[in-house]
Amino acid sequence: MNNAFGFLASAALCLSAGAAVAEQPADARLDKAVGYFQSMCTGTGGDLKASIKALSDSADFGDEKITDADPLVYGSFTGPDQINASVKIGFDDILDHCTIIVKDSGDAMQTANDIALRLVGGDAEQLLNQDGFGDYPDGGYVIRMDKGAAMVAPLGTGVSADIVHINYFPEG
Repeated sequence: MNNAFGFLASAALCLSAGAAVAEQPADARLDKAVGYFQSMCTGTGGDLKASIKALSDSADFGDEKITDADPLVYGSFTGPDQINASVKIGFDDILDHCTIIVKDSGDAMQTANDIALRLVGGDAEQLLNQDGFGDYPDGGYVIRMDKGAAMVAPLGTGVSADIVHINYFPEG
């Protein structure tokens, strides 16, 4: 077991024994979020317009709000079990990306860790630590991928402290 992961697991056990902590999302819910990320974001080969189409065509996502003011494209979708999605393309200060959003995530950093480990098949050595910045002041995890990179991190700004973003930034 990787020392860092072992430390996190030990810390989580100590916290749960000594104090009331936020309830963590069920494994099935995290698996569902990872599945959406793999099919809707990375499963389109880096074509984010295809990600928008996949989300639009999905039976699981609805309440879509799409703005296509070429070259700026933004899509927002509401999904099941407090799992939502968004896609941003062509913005000046933001890299193009597809995001699966996990709301009501309990301890958001622990949830980000759990999701990141699922994305790398449990191999913690594939996770790169990301220092905090901008919307992600607590940092998170970066995963190198064939056609880009993923970043899993708690959202540190906004109305709630229990939101985790699973971002895919395709190359190009």
